[in-house]
Amino acid sequence: QHKLSIQMAARHLRYEWFNELCKQNTYDFILTAHHANDNIETLFVNLTRGTGIKGLCGIPQTQNHIIRPLLFASKQDIIDYSQKNDLAFREDSSNAEVKYKRNFLRHTIIPEFKTLNPAFEDTMRINMQYFNQASDIIKQFSQSKFSAICNYNGSVLKINNQLLLEEPQKETLLFDWLQAKNFKTTQINQLLEALHQPDFIGKQFETQTHELVIDRKEIIVQKKENINANDFFIIKNSSDTSHLPITVSIIPQKEKSLSNLKSEILINDTPTLFPLTLRKWKTGDKFKPFGMKGFKKLSDFFKDQKLNLFEKKQVWILESNKEIIWVIGQRLDERQRIETETGNYLKISVK
Repeated sequence: QHKLSIQMAARHLRYEWFNELCKQNTYDFILTAHHANDNIETLFVNLTRGTGIKGLCGIPQTQNHIIRPLLFASKQDIIDYSQKNDLAFREDSSNAEVKYKRNFLRHTIIPEFKTLNPAFEDTMRINMQYFNQASDIIKQFSQSKFSAICNYNGSVLKINNQLLLEEPQKETLLFDWLQAKNFKTTQINQLLEALHQPDFIGKQFETQTHELVIDRKEIIVQKKENINANDFFIIKNSSDTSHLPITVSIIPQKEKSLSNLKSEILINDTPTLFPLTLRKWKTGDKFKPFGMKGFKKLSDFFKDQKLNLFEKKQVWILESNKEIIWVIGQRLDERQRIETETGNYLKISVK
């Protein structure tokens, strides 16, 4: 259901249970029995996945409230200790099944390395020490470049295309910035290839959690959102408007005051205005932008406003009698211009 392997799903459930025990008993830490051999196996698992140098650092000694105090000891060290001190232990029968990736590495691949180098475990421990230091150096370098090339607009990450392409280590930088958002090395390579194509604008990439689009001057990355795309129907003087994302209120003529907010409009309260429809924009929509005489397709209007793909996806419109009266947050329709000072007005606001 969640597209996980049995071992990954079991690990997820196991840690959920550990965390639940901590809550029930007000424990501060979870100590696991991961050892040096687990560390080496993790390195090779990460190497096959393409996790960059961070994945070659092995298992972290501490991770939030999880502590792994036995990473210094090999599996054989622990077995020898348990036998010397007459300690009983259990062996999971699944550990012998090579159908699992980690077990395949443990029983098939790593023994071959030990035939080449009997001190393989010690060598890998030293390697991971250097990998950790190299990872720290890369992280510092990446952070300094991030401040020069990237910025956050709220929760939206923007990466300057030109400055990124000028970097000799752009692959490593981009991987470091995007791996936490679950982008893979293959996607990053495809992304950089796309930036060199003449039709790069609008190219999209996504993960389970995030989506990315290449715009004219920048790469834009944001978390996936479940946007309600249902239409809403607004009836005049409706008693229940709590479910609606907008509010409609009647403003007497003497209280008329125009607002500069993009989130509200003031229009004439005409007899034929209702019912109103609030919906997402769609291809082919057109309106008369405020201040213009002719019609304009919304797609062309968005291009003039330099809206990126994600911003376009967020746009809603307000419609009356199948005619757009407001591109919400963007522009009022010219036909809703207030020209006569008669009657009441309607103030329509986005919640």
